[in-house]
Amino acid sequence: RTPQISSLAQLMLDPYYRTLRGFEVLVEKEWCSLGHKFSLRYAHGGSGDKQEAAPVMAQWADCLFQMMRQFPTAFEVGQELLLELIEVAHVCKFGTFLFNSECERRRAGVH
Repeated sequence: RTPQISSLAQLMLDPYYRTLRGFEVLVEKEWCSLGHKFSLRYAHGGSGDKQEAAPVMAQWADCLFQMMRQFPTAFEVGQELLLELIEVAHVCKFGTFLFNSECERRRAGVH
C-alpha cells in the first residue's frame, strides 16, 4: 500500500501537492504511473483474487479528507474532487483506473 503512505507524506511535506495541479500530478505519479493495482484492488471485470481486493484508494482519500477538515485553508482540492476520484476508480469511467500498471494500460491501448 505504498502509494497511500508516500502520497500522504508528500501532501503533508510539500504545499505544491495541495494545489489542484499538484494533486493531479501526485495522483498520476504515485497511483497511476508507479503501478497501483487498480484491477486487483477493485476486481474490475470480475478479475483478480478476492483476497487482493481492498479499498486502498478510498482509505487514502479518507485520510486526505481528515487532513482537509483539520486544515481547511491548506488545500485547493475539495471533497467533491475526492468523491469524484473514488467514484471513477470504482465504476471504470476512465481507462486510467482499469489496469494494474501503466504497462498494462499501454498494451491494451488505453491512455
